[in-house]
Amino acid sequence: MAEIGKAVDKAVSALLRRTADALGGHVFEGPATGKDV
Repeated sequence: MAEIGKAVDKAVSALLRRTADALGGHVFEGPATGKDV
């Protein structure tokens, strides 16, 4: 289950990053890790 959680977190972080790029380049931190840059 931990593996699935990591994969989901990665996907969410990537999606947020893409959305942020589209909105103006702000970077969001992953909600679970807090260390996505």
